Amino acid sequence: MEITEGPEVEKWANGFENYTFAEINGTTTVTVDLDTTEDFVDFMNQTYPKALDKLKEICEK
Repeated sequence: MEITEGPEVEKWANGFENYTFAEINGTTTVTVDLDTTEDFVDFMNQTYPKALDKLKEICEK
């Protein structure tokens, strides 16, 4: 079920995830700008490094 309104949704109203890819001399760098609620800071700190490692693995195949 998709939830589109209410207090839980409102906490995320100004949140964002922006990904920027920049290639310089054959090397690509990914920069992630992320805004999240305080409730998810620990989750993001634990999962983002794993997700970025997986992205690197896929990109280097």
